[in-house]
Order: sequence, then C-alpha cells, then structure tokens
Amino acid sequence: MRRAAFATFLGVAVLASCTRGSPPPSTHRLSGEYAVHGVYPKSQPLTDGAPCSAVDVGYPDIHPGTPVVVKTTSGAVIGSATLGTGDLRLTGTFRNDCVYTFSLRVPDASQYQIEVSDRGAVSFSKDDMAKAHWKAELRIGNYTLGT
Repeated sequence: MRRAAFATFLGVAVLASCTRGSPPPSTHRLSGEYAVHGVYPKSQPLTDGAPCSAVDVGYPDIHPGTPVVVKTTSGAVIGSATLGTGDLRLTGTFRNDCVYTFSLRVPDASQYQIEVSDRGAVSFSKDDMAKAHWKAELRIGNYTLGT
C-alpha cells in the first residue's frame, strides 16, 4: 500500500514538473499619444475631439495607419502598431494638436525606443514607462501665428 501511494505521488510530481516549464515572459500594454502641434484650418468650426489631419499642417506621413515601431537599444524590433484616427485637442487661441493614439504589447526591456513613421526614435527607460503607467506621450510640430 505504501509503495502504491509513493508511486502515485511520484507520478503526479513528475507530471507536474513536465507541464510547468519556464514562466511566460513578462509583457506590458504600452499605449501612446502622438500629438502634432499646429495651426489647423478654420474651414469648419474647431471643436475639441473633432477629426483632424496632420497633413493640414505639413506632415503628410502622419495619418491613420502610420507605423509605430518599438525597438530595444540594440535595434531589435519588439513591437509594432499603427496610429489610429486623429482627434483635435484645443490647447489655445492659435495652438491646437491633432492627437493620434496607438497601443501594443511589449516584453520587458531596460529601454524602449519608439519611432513613428521615419521621424526618429524617442527613448524611454523601463522605470520611466512604469512611472507613466506604460503611456508614452510623443510630440512633433511647431506653433506659428497663422493668417
């Protein structure tokens, strides 16, 4: 009886060790905003949250579907996404932002280099991303006093 109980215990222990394996790598949901500063045309009333286009202020490569690539410092791609639609954010009399969002899962890394289109990567440390609750805020553009 003792042998049978021990054999059963040993069999269960072996099966449990076979199904465990190594734990899955830790991943994070990285979300972000890409704000394009500019003076947007007043051809229609400007309202917060209205659709907008970065093309209107000189950025033809920034639009829904523009690639967002996340790399490690060694250049290895660890995630990618695309920009969503642009929503107008009113920030002042002559200053407005067209804000595009993105979201993706990334594995643990010490640094994250995020690039939108071919506009150059912006680096964030893992600690900075954690402090920002895994939200990256990126900006491009210039405010001018349009006519």
